[in-house]
Amino acid sequence: MRVDSGPAAGRQAADDPPPPPPLRSRSWSELAAGAGCAESLDAITQVEPSALTGAELVDAIVTSEKALSLLTARQLGLLTEFARPGRAGDVSELVAELMDKGGQGRGPDGQIDLDTVETLVQERAASLASAEVAAALQISPITAGSRVRKAQDLCDGLPATLTALADGRIDRGRAWLIAERTAPLSPSLREAVQDRILPIAEDRSAGNLRSLLDRAVIAADPHAAENRERKAKRDRELVLRSLPDGMASVRANAPAEAAMSIFTLADLLADKTGADDDQTAACREHRAPPRQGQPEAGQGPQTPGAILGHHAATQTRGTRPCKEADA
Repeated sequence: MRVDSGPAAGRQAADDPPPPPPLRSRSWSELAAGAGCAESLDAITQVEPSALTGAELVDAIVTSEKALSLLTARQLGLLTEFARPGRAGDVSELVAELMDKGGQGRGPDGQIDLDTVETLVQERAASLASAEVAAALQISPITAGSRVRKAQDLCDGLPATLTALADGRIDRGRAWLIAERTAPLSPSLREAVQDRILPIAEDRSAGNLRSLLDRAVIAADPHAAENRERKAKRDRELVLRSLPDGMASVRANAPAEAAMSIFTLADLLADKTGADDDQTAACREHRAPPRQGQPEAGQGPQTPGAILGHHAATQTRGTRPCKEADA
């Protein structure tokens, strides 16, 4: 038997109708109503958007969002496992050094402090994992380290939140919000707040969920807000980042009063540019918040914190955490 592979056969193959879409056991509405799974992932990767109705497009979007939540949860689990001692590199030499006479793993009395040894070994393991992840994903070590720490926090500290993320009951933003706002609490109180918030988190906006979390955290531990403020002050920083076209940005993460002082100083310097500045005075005035002691029309005196809040609402769109500036 001879197989014709000439031009006629090529034209015939080109004229053949496209293969039918893969059969699914569930409709798009059923996939959207359920948790992310292998079937929903397969459906999303093979879908032709132009072939869907408007209602099916909405259901497919919901399905894809739940699939992203599932993938995020799975990746968090992979990162956490990779950061465990011995997975990204050998830590036996470190353990020997820590437990050696005079090592950091011994207390003032010379006895081995197993808690200290475990903490230092875990830190080294996470550092090794971050370096490997940074190289594999071609991202900065700072960004990789942040991702590893977030994964460990969610997987080890808030497993129920991780499960809700994998099931598609909450999205990534809500998961990070629960982890961030409950961070000042002890493990037991943190779990209690998590269990209280998760049943209602799915139907709440991020802003509403944040306020609910903060109230729940303060109810569980009245000193939690003070602890979070102290932690935020410890994390203060000032970062200079280069931008295209000969520009650069300065980002400050500081207490409100200090940030207002920085802005006021920069504003005073800008006022001195005079004729050298090709930006109109009206444009500069539009971008600047009211100076302290000069409230807006119809308003009473404003505190530095209130002024900074006004400026943040109008000026910080599009910013990102400065620790990831070099990503």
